[in-house]
Amino acid sequence: MDFRLAGPMKAYMESKGLLGDCDIISVAGAVKNIIGPEDLQSNHSILSQVKTSFELHKIYKVILSNHVDCGAYGGSDNFSSLEEEKSFHLTELRRAKTVMRSLFPQLEVETAIAIIRNDVFEVEEVG
Repeated sequence: MDFRLAGPMKAYMESKGLLGDCDIISVAGAVKNIIGPEDLQSNHSILSQVKTSFELHKIYKVILSNHVDCGAYGGSDNFSSLEEEKSFHLTELRRAKTVMRSLFPQLEVETAIAIIRNDVFEVEEVG
């Protein structure tokens, strides 16, 4: 994930009581790779990591996160407004959530989007 989000994501995870009790898979464009056939190697790698966490650490929940100004999607310049960009990422997150639920029906899947505005970072849970 984008280095700009390291602190905000840590704070988000602390607020949910997750630090020290979770596996973190951080891959640029991870949600894009989960839903898209563009790079099957990346797709397989991410899903393999989730499977390993499930089998070895008995995880019960996955939190998928995207962020605005993501280079894997062309950055914020690829969108006409923040609202359009957020809407796009929400659609991508919903699609990835569907894939994860189909592959790992035992897992609870949550989604979040990280917003970057004027050097202010916030994480919004979206489902």
